[in-house]
Amino acid sequence: MPTINQLSTIGEVTSADQIPTYDESNGDARKMSVLQLQDYLEENLNLADVDFLQAGTGAVERTVQSKLREVVSVKDFGAVGDGVTDDTAAFAAAQGSSLYSNRLIYVPAGTYKLNNLRLKSGAVFVGDGYTSTIIQQANTTNPAVYGLADATTGQLVSCGLIKMRFKGLGTAGAPAVKLQAAAPYVVSFGDYDFHAESVSTALELVVSGANEVYSNKFNVVCIGAASTAFITEGVYNEYRLEAVLCASGKMLQDTSLKSTFYYCVGDGTLDFGGQMCTAINPTVETIAAASAFDNCAFRLSGYDNTLINPVVAEVEAAKSQNAFNVFNNHVLINPRIIGTNKPSYPFVFSTLGSTTTLIGGNSVSPNKIEAYTNVSTVRTLNLIGDVSSYSLKLNGRYPASAYVSGTTYTVDAQLSAQGLDDVVVIGSSGTCTLTLPSGSGQVGREITIISRVAQLVESASSNVVPPSGGAGTAILSATIGKWARIKYDGTNWTIVSNN
Repeated sequence: MPTINQLSTIGEVTSADQIPTYDESNGDARKMSVLQLQDYLEENLNLADVDFLQAGTGAVERTVQSKLREVVSVKDFGAVGDGVTDDTAAFAAAQGSSLYSNRLIYVPAGTYKLNNLRLKSGAVFVGDGYTSTIIQQANTTNPAVYGLADATTGQLVSCGLIKMRFKGLGTAGAPAVKLQAAAPYVVSFGDYDFHAESVSTALELVVSGANEVYSNKFNVVCIGAASTAFITEGVYNEYRLEAVLCASGKMLQDTSLKSTFYYCVGDGTLDFGGQMCTAINPTVETIAAASAFDNCAFRLSGYDNTLINPVVAEVEAAKSQNAFNVFNNHVLINPRIIGTNKPSYPFVFSTLGSTTTLIGGNSVSPNKIEAYTNVSTVRTLNLIGDVSSYSLKLNGRYPASAYVSGTTYTVDAQLSAQGLDDVVVIGSSGTCTLTLPSGSGQVGREITIISRVAQLVESASSNVVPPSGGAGTAILSATIGKWARIKYDGTNWTIVSNN
């Protein structure tokens, strides 16, 4: 049998319908029509007998058949990719053959309708690109791809979905991709890099114990989510997540353990409800829905999570009154609230016995720390670094603060059992009149006055100097969230900064 090289080099073509080939009877080259050659090859050519030689020094001959079998395609098993035909069986067959297990499975450009495709261990589907290979979710009842590690499937190790786009039906229902494990089976060491569009949820992880889904990498972009864009659990997983058009107002719901979010950006609430997780540069750009989940941009409802450089950008108070709702014990390093639109309250503490550490972040504005319960809410609040612009707001007494519910209040003139009033929070039902201290012992003292109601705040004396103009009684206008920092010069209290 001749090799491909022999067939391509014997003689020269002398006419459009003739091609030189090889005559087995006498070893001489002879002319054969193209159709005759086609018939000849169909009858005699076996790719297992045809050699292939790669270019380059050191290359060795192999059969064409072995070369072609290096790449497995879903089309080899009958996938159509027209967006109408259900290709689930073809995908299952591509990953199920013993010849092709633990290999990359190529998904050429096309639109493939899938209904609850069960992943098998080692199966890695690789598409032609996010805009070329489309996985159409067949219905809202089932995910397009379901990675379930159980007694039937066994372990799901080193699976993957790479360079493809999942397209949902635009309504609430099953997620596009769901990964779940039932002990003692696990989903681990997988690589999931895909986009999602018009889905209910792009990615959902389900565990009964955190160590059932572990050490996976997720790089997922979601454009349009009818429900929460990402629902994550497990331990030691790594995430890079981005979502826009989160209709529910919630981008992330996480209950992970010791996982890392290297990139987490979107236009819905980020709810970190796990333990000992780290989020680096998480950003809530805006709120796409009518209102944010739990009325906040960030919700820290777990324990001992660390947020590094968290940013709230252009989140208007009408959709989210609070920037950070903090439960339990957490560390926030260099938090930022930027943009023209801002929530009314940067920090709200909402759980008894919480211990929170704020490091840096002096650009947070308006600079208020809020708690809706009493003094016992915040067990320990550590302000570290350049946080002098923070002020503390509590419903009740707290060292260095006072909450005023009446229409008059005399600011503490000296350190007492209740503490010196560095912060005065106004919650009166009418115009509030403050009696400010005076005398040489007060020179240089600064006090922050904050209003959580739409009421005027005035001084009992004409001893308040605004940024422009002479001394008078006005301190704050009748607007919720107004604040002013005043400093005593021995005669008057000058407003050194305000909002």
